[in-house]
Amino acid sequence: MARLLLFFVFWGLGLSLRASADLPQPRASRLLRLVEPNGTALQGDCLAPQFSASGEGLFFLRPERGSTRSVWFASPLVRPGERYPAWRATPILRSAATLQLTEAVALRGDKKLFLAIGAEVGQPTATQVARAEVSQSVKVRSLWKGSERMSQLAPSPDGATVVFTRYLRDLQGRETPQLWRIGSNARDGKPTLVFKNARRAVWLDDSTLVFERLNGRETAFYALNPFTTAEPRLLLRGSGEGASIGGGEGVIFAASSANAATTSLFLLARDGSGLHSVVGTEGARRPTVSRDGTHLAYDAPDPKNGTRALWLATLAAPQKTVFNPISLRAPKQTARKAAQCQVEPMPLPPPASPTDPADPPRPTPLPTPLPIPTPAPRPVPTPTPVPPSPNNDKADMDVAGTLANIPANGKMHVTFWAKNRGTRVWTPDDVRIVVRWVDFDAGTRRRWEYKWMRGIIPPLGQTRIPMDITAPSKPGRYKVIYGLIRLPSKGAQITPPPYDAPQDNWPGEFAATAFAVNVN
Repeated sequence: MARLLLFFVFWGLGLSLRASADLPQPRASRLLRLVEPNGTALQGDCLAPQFSASGEGLFFLRPERGSTRSVWFASPLVRPGERYPAWRATPILRSAATLQLTEAVALRGDKKLFLAIGAEVGQPTATQVARAEVSQSVKVRSLWKGSERMSQLAPSPDGATVVFTRYLRDLQGRETPQLWRIGSNARDGKPTLVFKNARRAVWLDDSTLVFERLNGRETAFYALNPFTTAEPRLLLRGSGEGASIGGGEGVIFAASSANAATTSLFLLARDGSGLHSVVGTEGARRPTVSRDGTHLAYDAPDPKNGTRALWLATLAAPQKTVFNPISLRAPKQTARKAAQCQVEPMPLPPPASPTDPADPPRPTPLPTPLPIPTPAPRPVPTPTPVPPSPNNDKADMDVAGTLANIPANGKMHVTFWAKNRGTRVWTPDDVRIVVRWVDFDAGTRRRWEYKWMRGIIPPLGQTRIPMDITAPSKPGRYKVIYGLIRLPSKGAQITPPPYDAPQDNWPGEFAATAFAVNVN
């Protein structure tokens, strides 16, 4: 299972490490917009994502009454006129009288099988690990019941075994964590002790478990085979929880560095080497990696309201590199305000163009680029003319190479890819690519520019366009938006909305995608 969490905290150690394993590198993250089946924005915190087995969607948790939670599932939703790909979210498993959910994971990424921790109604002191089967109704079968607190479910990748943490109390009421395992389909079985003074387990493969071991005030991470009596192997001194990455070759985890007040994501090889940070992931928690190793998801604050939202990033091919020293420390535990999380479409305030009103401090607008000569397009069949309609323009699109971190006024080389899913032809005279930088905090567009199409793209045709874009002059966190716009007439000028408009609604835009980028 990809949804296994690791939150390492290194006690101020200065570590200078070289990567010993090739691990996938996360690209820039983008905020997911979640909507309910009726199209309204999903309300409430969105936590602890977990990829489905096929990777086409995400499970996640939402708080309900008190400390209970429900399990939801979200998958991409493509509808005519959508400016950004929304994800439709539907509830899969809710708390019931037989089980008040506090934690749940989908077994092997299956929508019909879940492992959960919770309590029975009327028995608040009794906690159980249970297996829930979802069909026309929900069947709950208890795997183990106890009076102690339980948490941190970690199913093995093959789904046969689940490791969890039991917090046993002594006579003074102090809790001591222990790792236990039990078969995920056990009937009247009893759990087996894996290790004492241990918690926060994550599987690297079906027979290798990484966990945090406590020894007095010191903590360290060890690896062992939970099905044997072999001694655990020390990996790294620290504390936390995270997710397997690179086919079990390493771990991606959330941590606070010595120079940061919030958590970020870090990578570590399975032998304990190669520690380095993932830029642009401030506030990230609970990372999860898809089974095919191509995508990363986590929950982090929505920059518009500070509540927890889901973020998605592509994992690029591994690269060998030498990393700078990193010092990590234990994060400060502060109370988080109860939030009304609304994962809505991010407002897309317009870029500062030469005609925009003053915006102190106002970045220098990009000059309007002159038309550049394009190579003569290959002959294509002339499509049958279709009456103009907004629904006739549709596109699949992606942008490779967007950096998560870039200097102010720096240039970024990206490759734009799009497939014409509509019924109208795209030509350089009537369809343009518009790129704009939206300040997350101010909600205003700081910069924008447009790029020309290359050649003629018929319905179902594809285009791949390399291009350079320039970052704003003001440091900060930005949303970089790439959009496709059909001009009102051939060769018409692009007229952007006001730079401080509450919504960045560009006339004629029919497709877009966005990424989070830090400008230093």
